[in-house]
Amino acid sequence: GAREKMSMCTMSEQLKESAGRTDKEPEPAPTHPPVVVDHQRLLVLLDMVVKKSEGYSVEQLERLYSLLSQCIYQHRREYDKIRLLEEMEEKIQHFDTFL
Repeated sequence: GAREKMSMCTMSEQLKESAGRTDKEPEPAPTHPPVVVDHQRLLVLLDMVVKKSEGYSVEQLERLYSLLSQCIYQHRREYDKIRLLEEMEEKIQHFDTFL
């Protein structure tokens, strides 16, 4: 009864609102600054991780992965990834102290 009328009325209002919009003028996409990544430094970081983790057990590799994943998560909203790379380099260099 009343619920059906209410939901039908709501749907009708939504249809009227959407009909008032024109498809010719889409909403402008939000602009974001470019992502800044030093690709050469990233390759050096990858090489450092590979060399440093040679001979690690699965548990040690999981801990290193977790540590680096936390860094990435903490910097996820930043467009300039330089600080992320710096932090990851630092964590990798001092990772032995966490074992």
